[in-house]
Amino acid sequence: MNKKRALLGTVVILALSFLFHSVYEKFPNIVTSFLFPVNESIWEHNKIVFLSFLVWAICENTFSKSGKSIFFLNLASLIICILLLDTSFSIIYFLILKKKHNLMITLIIYAVSILLSFLIGKKFLIEKNRKVENIALVGYLAIFLILSVLTYYPPELPIFYDYTSNFYGIK
Repeated sequence: MNKKRALLGTVVILALSFLFHSVYEKFPNIVTSFLFPVNESIWEHNKIVFLSFLVWAICENTFSKSGKSIFFLNLASLIICILLLDTSFSIIYFLILKKKHNLMITLIIYAVSILLSFLIGKKFLIEKNRKVENIALVGYLAIFLILSVLTYYPPELPIFYDYTSNFYGIK
């Protein structure tokens, strides 16, 4: 079941990611700037990962009868995915591709990071209780706030730079 869940989760997260990628571009406003990427920086794409995992967690929790903390499990997988994605993509993009965009490599890194995060994250499948659910809620809220603040106040670091448009943050 864990492998099926990982594969299904990966497919759902990829599908949601495609849907979420250009929302801000089509509907530029303050609300969409908090939830969707405002540029093509590596960092801004974490919003896609965050929102896709959150939607997946809500759906999975709605249909799960396991008695396990689905929100905590998916929070762990989300954090693992962001770390894997940002690290692997930064290394490949900056050191191997020399800042040249390659869609196929980007999609492979993205899919593998999601799949690995589900497989590694299953270690965090624990019994549901109020304390664990509250920790998960605080975790999701903290990630949302960090992503939102850094959209408007990005540090001048390569991971925050949009190399396609040559700027940091939001225009």
